[in-house]
Amino acid sequence: MTTGTFEYRLGDTAVTVLDSGLLVFEMADALGLTAADWGPRYAEYFAQPLHVPMQHVLVQTPETTLLVDAGSYDLPANSPIRVPGYTPPPSLPAQLQSRGVAPESVEHLVITHLHLDHYNGLTEAHGGTPRPCFPNATVYVGASDWAGPRGQDARKRPGSAEYATLGEAARRNKLATVTGRLRLATGVEILPMPGETPGHLGLRVASGDDVLYAVGDLIHHAVEAAEPEWHVTWADHATIVASRHDVLDQAAKEGALIVASHIAGAGRVHPAASGWTWLPV
Repeated sequence: MTTGTFEYRLGDTAVTVLDSGLLVFEMADALGLTAADWGPRYAEYFAQPLHVPMQHVLVQTPETTLLVDAGSYDLPANSPIRVPGYTPPPSLPAQLQSRGVAPESVEHLVITHLHLDHYNGLTEAHGGTPRPCFPNATVYVGASDWAGPRGQDARKRPGSAEYATLGEAARRNKLATVTGRLRLATGVEILPMPGETPGHLGLRVASGDDVLYAVGDLIHHAVEAAEPEWHVTWADHATIVASRHDVLDQAAKEGALIVASHIAGAGRVHPAASGWTWLPV
């Protein structure tokens, strides 16, 4: 798999896709499928564990600088999604600094959903105290996710990862909940994309004739675009399928770039027999 940093230009807007490290993804277990389901067509993706990236999207417009997701490879040593013996790249703040982007310059930070690898890089521990990595950013989370167990932990369970990251943003009055479409700047809009979690969010960026969608975990792999009825076992079936049709149909019509959290770089989709064909860019 090709991973690393990918750069795209949308009119007067720069988009950089940054990778915080590889994760283990067991397609068969995650999607709850057997060999009878995937058959020889997709056997290479299901026969053994995949290594997928943790991607974050930096968007720099003439008006603002924002991030989609803030993950860290600071995962429990026994986590089944860690790649054994793997050395991850520098932290997200370090990668930004190496590109001449001060973490303090980030004004908006959209957390697509409340799964740990999407928000555990919001803070770093200093002397046992969490310190925000992006101190001037407003952190946006889906209202339905914030009302759920992880949001409750962020507010009420000191010692939890949620309390030290999302909760720290809330205590600093830097956390905003999102219930619908929300404009952040010219051509930049948060979009609800529920299904993976109830409050899952995405981002649409448009500049000139160019459009990009950051879709988080709307799909985890190109197979889920080709077979939109297939999804992770924890997702709500009807909701995620509807979200996929809403977003991917529109992206195909617009010829938009799409960044998914765990598919390296970006791609475009074209209508196919049962769903869409993913073409890497």
